[in-house]
Amino acid sequence: MCFFESKINGWKYINMFPYGSIFIVSILSRYLMMAGFLVLFMIAFFILKKVARYFTRPIEDLTKSMQIVESGDFVKAKEYLGEDYSLDEIGILKKDFRLMLDKIVLLIRENYEKQLLIKDTHYKALQAQINPHFLYNILNSVNWMIRSSRNEEARKM
Repeated sequence: MCFFESKINGWKYINMFPYGSIFIVSILSRYLMMAGFLVLFMIAFFILKKVARYFTRPIEDLTKSMQIVESGDFVKAKEYLGEDYSLDEIGILKKDFRLMLDKIVLLIRENYEKQLLIKDTHYKALQAQINPHFLYNILNSVNWMIRSSRNEEARKM
């Protein structure tokens, strides 16, 4: 309840308000402020999530590429890293990791070629040992055919 006395005529004005209508504005403003803060919080959450994703994505890509290398697929790991690199620390790490993969692939290829060369050399060495032995056996057989007077068979041999 509120009242006011007029100085001109001396009347008292009395005004009665229900309790709910007086505080409805403050209650409504409180709910609107809470809703506004909730909306701002959600917007800030999604913006911060995007910003965090921007910073963590390169690290996740590098980690995934390393896991692919563990399985032994170097080409797929290089493809997963991509070609574009940023100039920050993670970009430098990705670039160096890609160079390391290139060197590993090159070393594997060189090792494979060396192993093939070793096997080929070993094969030729065995073949060189077999050829004189084979020739010796043939000449020895021809010798015994001639001694046993089987000249026609020796000629064919």
